[in-house]
Amino acid sequence: MITVTLRALVEAQPALRALAEQSLPVKQAYHLARLIRALEPELAAFETQRRALFARHGRERAATDAERPAHGETVIEIAPAAIAAFRVELAELLETTIEVDRPRIALNGALQITGVHVLALEPFVTVDEAP
Repeated sequence: MITVTLRALVEAQPALRALAEQSLPVKQAYHLARLIRALEPELAAFETQRRALFARHGRERAATDAERPAHGETVIEIAPAAIAAFRVELAELLETTIEVDRPRIALNGALQITGVHVLALEPFVTVDEAP
C-alpha cells in the first residue's frame, strides 16, 4: 500500500512517464504499468477538483495571442481579490492524502534517470543502491 499526498502524485507524473519509457525487466515493467493504471483515477479526480477551483474563483476570457499556443482559445483568470482563497483551497487539495493499493516498485541502479526524477519517484519506488 502506498500512502502519498496529491502534491507528490502530481509532481511524480513526469518522472513516472520517464520511467515508463525506460527499458525495464518484464516484472518491473508489469508492476509499473499496474501502478500507473492505479494512479490514473486519482489524477483524474484531482484534475476535476482543480478545475472546479478555477471555475469557482476565476472567470473565463479569450486567450491572447501569446497565451493561445500553451492554453488554447480561452483561459481562466483568477481575480486579484480571489487569489488568496484560491491558493488556500489549492494547497488544501494538494495536501490531501490518498492510498493506492499497490506495492512500491523495486528498481535497480542500471536505469538512466535523473536525480530529480528519483526524488519525485521516492514514494512509489525503492532503489537498489548497489553499483
